[in-house]
Amino acid sequence: MPVVASAQVPFDAPAEPVKGPILPAELPPGRVSESLPRNVYVTGDPLLLTRENMHVGERITFVACPYMQDSEPTPLWFADYNGETYFLRAQQNLSARVRHPQLKHKVLVEGIISPEPRVGKAIVLNPLRLSVLPEVDITCDKLLPNDGTAIKNPKRPPGPGVDAVGRETGAERSRQFAARLWAKEYTPDPVERVKREFVILWDFDNGIGAHGNYGQVVQAVKYARDVEASKVEIIGYRASVLLSNGEVLVERPGVEKDRAETVKTIFDDYPFPPGVVEVRWDPNPRPADGIADFEKRAVSIIVTPGPERSKVARK
Repeated sequence: MPVVASAQVPFDAPAEPVKGPILPAELPPGRVSESLPRNVYVTGDPLLLTRENMHVGERITFVACPYMQDSEPTPLWFADYNGETYFLRAQQNLSARVRHPQLKHKVLVEGIISPEPRVGKAIVLNPLRLSVLPEVDITCDKLLPNDGTAIKNPKRPPGPGVDAVGRETGAERSRQFAARLWAKEYTPDPVERVKREFVILWDFDNGIGAHGNYGQVVQAVKYARDVEASKVEIIGYRASVLLSNGEVLVERPGVEKDRAETVKTIFDDYPFPPGVVEVRWDPNPRPADGIADFEKRAVSIIVTPGPERSKVARK
């Protein structure tokens, strides 16, 4: 992979390594807003596992059937592994940093054992990554009744809620931003014009993308328009993951192509000149090391700036 000047995504990850442990924010009991700063952790809405925070505690990586337990005001997700029960997250809306499990599908759990108190009988995992595996498994259908287990500061579950006004304001800003970025005549924002790489991370075996991937790709699109890119290279990768039991899982052949083409489809929505956007993929799975395997399931977007229009006009 080329050496280029930029930080890699996740875009909201801290620049410096996090020194653990990470404990929940001290807040009064009760529901908290979904607009709570993204670096503030409350039990039930885990932080996303990144290179910066992956050393704050003991790592655990396993595949299991997730199951849901009824709770107020929102259900809770758990998984059993090697004789222990682990709390994954509370059900929430799309503001969640870590995706939700899904019944009738196993889940790949990549997380850190948190030192905070257990939720019910379950060990809490935070930070965390969850990948819903694509194969249907009808045995993953366990639902438990409410036994009083609850979290202290739940965020808003799916559906209408009191934060709707703030969400609509944000949605209108997004619509205005999109209209500007889609326009053929675009006035670039001033940015440092350097060759830059954006790395988009993916769930295991997923080639279509998740809610957060689209916004990350659009950041790369905007940079490419701001620097009037002469070339945009989109490179898809597939990878392996080392489980805590020593087993290695390898992503399916072709997922690297699916990822690259998914990103290319997003770029195709914007008016780049013909031949600027190139797409390719590496069919060889990146090897697992059990350290940062989640970073290897990726699409790399390399943006090369073009000549500034003002300088071209003077020639």
